[in-house]
Amino acid sequence: MTLPSEEKHSLKITREFLRSLVKMNMTEIRKDAKSIRQQAIRCLRHYPWQIYLDEMYEQRIKEKEPWSIKK
Repeated sequence: MTLPSEEKHSLKITREFLRSLVKMNMTEIRKDAKSIRQQAIRCLRHYPWQIYLDEMYEQRIKEKEPWSIKK
């Protein structure tokens, strides 16, 4: 079972991983392919499932809607 704090951490490290990957050129990516794959696996270990991402999105929309009436 993945805890919410682990999901949050996973989102952060995945963002950092993707940013570092974007900065790499193709030669570096080919050279480090095995370590990149291992890091991607670590990022996905506690990554939130789609249903939880959808719930987070819906909650975020509700927070941003100034016209919504809170009961």
